[in-house]
Amino acid sequence: MRERKDSWAIGAALALFYLSFHSYFYNFDGVACAVAVELGNFKYLVHGNHLAYGVVGWAFFQIWRLLGYRGPALLCLQTLDSLLHAAAAGVFHSALRKLGVKRSVAAACALGLAASYAFWFWALDAQVYPFGTLFLALALREMTAPRPRPARLGVFHGLAVLGHVANVLLAPAIVYSLWVERGPELRRRLLAWAGCAAAVVLPVYAWAGVFCVRPRSFADVRVWLLGSAALTPDKRFAWHGGYSAEQLRRWLMTCARIFSDYVSLSGGARAVSLALGLAALALAAWGLARALRGHEPRRPAVAAALWLLPYACLFLSWEAITVVYRISDLLPLWLLIALALDRARGGFWAGAGLAAGLGAVNGVFSIAPTTTPASNPAYVEAVWVGRAIPENSWVMATSAGEVYYPYFGHVRPLNMRYWDGRLPALARRLDELSAAGERVFITERTLSDEPWQGWLRGYGLAAFADGPEGRLYEVRRAASPAAGRGRG
Repeated sequence: MRERKDSWAIGAALALFYLSFHSYFYNFDGVACAVAVELGNFKYLVHGNHLAYGVVGWAFFQIWRLLGYRGPALLCLQTLDSLLHAAAAGVFHSALRKLGVKRSVAAACALGLAASYAFWFWALDAQVYPFGTLFLALALREMTAPRPRPARLGVFHGLAVLGHVANVLLAPAIVYSLWVERGPELRRRLLAWAGCAAAVVLPVYAWAGVFCVRPRSFADVRVWLLGSAALTPDKRFAWHGGYSAEQLRRWLMTCARIFSDYVSLSGGARAVSLALGLAALALAAWGLARALRGHEPRRPAVAAALWLLPYACLFLSWEAITVVYRISDLLPLWLLIALALDRARGGFWAGAGLAAGLGAVNGVFSIAPTTTPASNPAYVEAVWVGRAIPENSWVMATSAGEVYYPYFGHVRPLNMRYWDGRLPALARRLDELSAAGERVFITERTLSDEPWQGWLRGYGLAAFADGPEGRLYEVRRAASPAAGRGRG
């Protein structure tokens, strides 16, 4: 009973802690999801790669509205992610205690997980991965039990897959954890796990496809299921990376960075941050080595290694430097750290020191800077543009501007990625808008970042206003009828 109270207390305390921060980082996916939540557009909420998050976020937003909330959905999604990661850390503590890890060491490692850069940073912003993280933690607690229950494991695994399809890669670790029974009993247990996972995932995907996506062809189904791999303008499959020595270097860099973001720092702060990340990795490696030599519980350590390996095979190739994809690595790594510290002399103090160091470095250098609007110039610009331009105007948008302008500025974006390499067609579109009396604007930030700025200056720009992030121009055809043509 005391163990359960400890886990609940850690989860509740972390929820209050995370909710005391307001991040202005506002990643693209989170803002896009908030737009879909406010519109109630389920076609875009049921993303093929991470189906559950948008629907859960919509339901969470509706609960807030029933209670009288009239603010933006983005704040609700940020709150949801804080609660999900806080709960995941509490469940992780429970898993360690059920495994027999000392109370003090379990608490230190749960707090270390919560203070790790990838875990803490993405607990504060709207992002899809925390939903799956909670169910990965629940699966971990079941996997490390003396006799894992396959049906419950299947349900947790299925929910984690609904959080993100990459979590199907947990399967090898689950199969190993079920290897406590031999012969016909093993087969029954494996079928129970796989059947329950499929019973969770397949009906939800079928419902989403039939009632939300409503594809008109197999090509539509393919694009939906590919998700992030079909984001090109022509919706073709595009793999984001590949295996190479450079990808390996980036993946190894990110292994330390998920604990502490040394990459963004310099000087002594960078050295301390990197040292903390390497220390955490060294402890995890030590925990695995001791388990393999028979000094620690072997089964949970091997399961942790089998958890890490398939994810590594994927993310060595797919955007190896992207931190958010590696949140799932922190659970098995901190499990190995806990195994290393549990029977070591001074293990609690080492764990507490590592957690405190991560909390201090990440809090000062990675979290605190995001809590002011000035940390996100694109956000400041979007709000200002929305106030500066007339109603029913358009703003040329690239990158985050595609969602920032409509969400924060409440203006219509002219998304330039659809006009890439099609400058004559862009000129015709601008002429059509001008003929209809609809004005188009572009910021100096957007203009300076694009290779077609020379063409656009030739088409015609007129200074409109000066703002906190540079000049705002109105896009209108120059005096010469030929201006802007011929350079497409």
